[in-house]
Amino acid sequence: MRTLHVTIPFVLTCALAAQQPFAWRPIAMLTGSVGSAMVYDSHRERTVLVVAVDGSPSTATFEYDGTRWQPRATAHQPSARSRHQVCFDTQRGRVVLFGGIANNRRLDDTWEYDGVDWLQNRTVVAPSPRVGHTMAYDTAHQRSLLYGGEGVSDMMWQWDGATWQQLPAPPGIYFHENAVAAYDSARRRCVVHGGWVTRLGAPWQPTNETWEWDGRTWFPMRPAAAPTYPSSPTAMVYDSGRQRTVLPFQGPGGWYQGAGTWEWDGTNWSRNPNATFPITPFNTTCVMAYDSARARVVHFEGETTVTREYDGATWVHATTASVIPPYDSYRVSDPARRRLSWLNGWGARHWNGARWAEEPHGLSPLTYLLMPGLVRDEARNEVLCYGGATLGYQPSNQTFVFDGTTWQLRQPAQSPPPGGRQLFYDPLRQRAVLLDDLTAPWEWDGVTWQRAFPTITPPWRAAFGVTADFVQGGLLLHGGIDQFSIDRGDSWLWDGVAWRQLASNGPTFRRQPQIATDPVRQRILMLGELRRHVGAFEWNGQGWRPLPDSGLPEHTEQDDLAWDPGQQRIVLLRSGGSVWSYGVHTPSGVRSFGRGCGGAGGTPLLVANQPQLGNDGFGFDVLHAAPATPCAVCLSLNAQQQPIGAGCTLRLLQPFVPFVTTSNGHGFATVKLPLPVDPMLRGQTFVAQAIALDATAPLGVTLTAALRLALGD
Repeated sequence: MRTLHVTIPFVLTCALAAQQPFAWRPIAMLTGSVGSAMVYDSHRERTVLVVAVDGSPSTATFEYDGTRWQPRATAHQPSARSRHQVCFDTQRGRVVLFGGIANNRRLDDTWEYDGVDWLQNRTVVAPSPRVGHTMAYDTAHQRSLLYGGEGVSDMMWQWDGATWQQLPAPPGIYFHENAVAAYDSARRRCVVHGGWVTRLGAPWQPTNETWEWDGRTWFPMRPAAAPTYPSSPTAMVYDSGRQRTVLPFQGPGGWYQGAGTWEWDGTNWSRNPNATFPITPFNTTCVMAYDSARARVVHFEGETTVTREYDGATWVHATTASVIPPYDSYRVSDPARRRLSWLNGWGARHWNGARWAEEPHGLSPLTYLLMPGLVRDEARNEVLCYGGATLGYQPSNQTFVFDGTTWQLRQPAQSPPPGGRQLFYDPLRQRAVLLDDLTAPWEWDGVTWQRAFPTITPPWRAAFGVTADFVQGGLLLHGGIDQFSIDRGDSWLWDGVAWRQLASNGPTFRRQPQIATDPVRQRILMLGELRRHVGAFEWNGQGWRPLPDSGLPEHTEQDDLAWDPGQQRIVLLRSGGSVWSYGVHTPSGVRSFGRGCGGAGGTPLLVANQPQLGNDGFGFDVLHAAPATPCAVCLSLNAQQQPIGAGCTLRLLQPFVPFVTTSNGHGFATVKLPLPVDPMLRGQTFVAQAIALDATAPLGVTLTAALRLALGD
């Protein structure tokens, strides 16, 4: 299959969104989770991830095409759960999901996903509710296999797409939980390894045994060597390209000893000495799948969303996949590139308004500095870093700048006292301002530091909030806690020369507030923990007013409030990686209308993921087209209804733009249309329909139903 990447070559007319109230809204994206399952869909050439989402009543489905993760909007989803398992039915082209746990209740439901929607299969006979099980697909017998589970005696089952049938367990094993399984298609055997077992007369204990199932009989394998676990292995897959079963391994000493990659050839386990598996305490939340189209093992770390790939030789970090910022990073705005960036000692995470991406770079001062001040100097388009402490806890007075590629140590004529970290940027005066000592602010002009000597200063305080005030013209300081642990509610302005008190009776908070400026509306938004709840307030240059709840999410002082230069909105970036946007939102959406016309193989389908602005992985999928034939996804600004014969109707008003591609052997094709983060496109609509060559159709072509798409948030 050839994936076509294009850009939309026509201008959409602007539509003004109806006036709606400001509200908080989560942005659909992949965030950290400990409850996920993953498998490769070889028909559509996508890795499918089914993940639990905090606070959601249902699971979420994401797909990875080798470049980035994309959310899939489906009409139905399995209910929220963790510790569920999946496999892919290659005969029917379905992801099969079973079990898991939700609200301390084990589940026994069966779901299937065909790339368009999830469907629950309700059967009279089913495996008992369980967690700690594993699944694999038997291509020789065309059955989904389910094995093991915590405390279940009905350990082995197979699913044919309609009914469950119980199979015998390995002889002598009464219970087997948290094992891993993979199907060796070359040898036509299901390989089961590791976990915890209970035998007659023996206690419950970990095992490094390997068993194989050929569809009728279990075989205990006796390799010369095998991995030994401190706990159960978390994932194992079969690499059909190299005909090896791959197992990442943490080592007998725990997480930080003996990490490596083991492979099973059907006779022995061997360790790849050059494929050291990354050591991380989050590997217990990992899942894996084998991407046969790209010949890569895909490894997903649930709690951090780090995605890695293994080509049989080495593990590689997939930096374009969604990666949430680590806790030891520092946020800076990057309006020139319309993004927010988080920097640490090893690289950067960027937020483009729709997703996270990673950009490694060389070692930086952040590698050996603790809690320095960090801010972007927008006038000079560079990051300024000052102060903090060394790893030996010695205060530093070094000044560094970062141009996006290289860190440079500056040697100014004078510097502020060592250890400063309360660093802010005044975009009106184009100065970075250090406010560790409110009685003696220091300012950076791009060349040197200069100290100011104000005659009137705010009373001493800590844990205050500072941001730019475009109305008053300077930096607004609010709140904090004084030396007597009393919460303060006063607001002050620093204009580069003097402090001026603006308000004395503003909101007071128990901890440091989150504060950010909306330069478009020239308003300041502030969030903070009140005595009994989280409050939101807005500053208009004259005073504070409380804001209604409007969907305000729970947040902590580890979260970050910032102006998103891409979305042109204030966003709340939560410590778990989720992002909430504040503003007047225009929903994005996809709606199908009309009917398609098919050939002997059926009627093709056209589906699209969410047309969210900034979704650079947005695109269309064509399913059930004739295999290995040309097809095209066509776009138009408006719809029509023009019958063209044989029950086929063209739904696109000319002129329309075709994007030609070719379906794969399963009748699947895809077209990528990256969407920019452009607020002017909010509310735009267009129409899409696909056409595919098909010699069995009366007209020699088949058409899909049409889609009407609305660009939005």
